[in-house]
Amino acid sequence: MLMYLVAEHQVREERAGRVYDYAQGLFPLLPSRKSVKKALDKGLLKVNGQAVGTGYYLQVGDILALWQRPVNQKERELPLEVHYEDEDLAVVYKPAGLAVSGYHKHNFQQRFRAGLQPSLTEDALPSPLPVHRLDLPTQGLLLVGKRASSLRFLQAAFAQRSIQKTYLAIVMGKPAQAKGRLDSPVDGKAAETDYRLLWSVPSLRSEQLSLLELRPKTGRKHQLRKQLAQIDCPIVGDKQYGPKGKTLLHKGLFLVAVGLAFAHPAGGQIELSMPAPTKFLRLLERERKQWEKYQP
Repeated sequence: MLMYLVAEHQVREERAGRVYDYAQGLFPLLPSRKSVKKALDKGLLKVNGQAVGTGYYLQVGDILALWQRPVNQKERELPLEVHYEDEDLAVVYKPAGLAVSGYHKHNFQQRFRAGLQPSLTEDALPSPLPVHRLDLPTQGLLLVGKRASSLRFLQAAFAQRSIQKTYLAIVMGKPAQAKGRLDSPVDGKAAETDYRLLWSVPSLRSEQLSLLELRPKTGRKHQLRKQLAQIDCPIVGDKQYGPKGKTLLHKGLFLVAVGLAFAHPAGGQIELSMPAPTKFLRLLERERKQWEKYQP
């Protein structure tokens, strides 16, 4: 069956351990051990060109290669909101509730073929691929590679932390300072996020709600959600890290990726942004009005 190379990585650590553990988070398409196992089982993650099992122990110099199969052309053609596009890449809007990475039966990647113009370059990918990931409940701007060289360039930029991402979040409570840096470790790894308080309103349900601008400097899994919960400012709608019983029903997670700034593979700088979703401002205004109406 036709496959194409997505990314490669050479092992440099003497005690890299099992491929099952080492490959987690190594590539955007492999954010978890479950996704690594699926890739190994399907023969899409190879070591030195060979299929291996989860228990394979890596050695210095081993080459991990992630392959991908083109998306089936018979997949449903779903709408795609495109914010920028050229021969190399695209920036699209991902709604909440869709998986970006991993080997899910239905994920956001299935919309790329129908919604994006095919690249006419020599190394054009059979199907565009996401450069990074957004959590399942997170909405916002997503960077997509349309040719192999551009995908590698942008993935390297993410690894070097040279791509700036900006998020907006509504949190319960209010940070102690109007701006600062969150530097608590995430899953035992260093993590840094700069934040700025944009607006705070009183709330009958949560005492206070705050709108924050967030700029992560690292890319740990669930980094923003975990760090904000650690300072007692969990994101509204976070069922996993927020307080039990205070999740707004059917409103989702109030976290959105609103900005991307990065160097273009062909030269120059790209900066894109989008406004906060309407539901963000409506929630803050509704909470403020209810507090004014019903406060003791």
